Amino acid sequence: MPAISSKPVDTDLDLSTLIEIYRRTMGISRCDERIRAMLMAGEMKAADAYRDMEETFGILPIPKYDENQSQYYAPITVYAAPVLVIPTTNNDTERAGIILDAMAYLSTRDVRPIFFEKVMEQKRLRNEESVDMLHIIRDSLIYDIGGVYGWTANITDAVVGPLDTSRPVNVASILERQIPISQRNMDNMIELIDW
Repeated sequence: MPAISSKPVDTDLDLSTLIEIYRRTMGISRCDERIRAMLMAGEMKAADAYRDMEETFGILPIPKYDENQSQYYAPITVYAAPVLVIPTTNNDTERAGIILDAMAYLSTRDVRPIFFEKVMEQKRLRNEESVDMLHIIRDSLIYDIGGVYGWTANITDAVVGPLDTSRPVNVASILERQIPISQRNMDNMIELIDW
């Protein structure tokens, strides 16, 4: 959520304090008043934290990588994505799967439109431009299955972890080391569920 504040930036904050503020803000708490943010990544629910804010804010989709990217991609957070599983003790997994599919379909058909149209458009957003951006985000939602199943958590941890230090981060070498681990994570799960 972009947030613009008229308050001056506290330039005496060290990097670890700024990262801690960023992490707390990502968890939908209000912007720390010591900083001023032009752009900030966040979840849709973060708009609720800014309802009482005097400053103007709006929402934007994650930008395209370049002009060759054909569409926007708005990842749904895997950290708050509810996942239902069918335990191995269930004797009628096909029936359970049909019920879960029906629940997902009905939720998408009946709940999702209310969330976007009533909650987001009418209660949390303040301007027509943000509503237009919301439509782009809604129409470009994606799930990162690697994140949902934890296959790529090692990559996220390896890249994000060092950001709160003053050491330079070489993403290419991190990926070179971590991708084989992610591949093993995925292979182990596929073997476990016997696809």
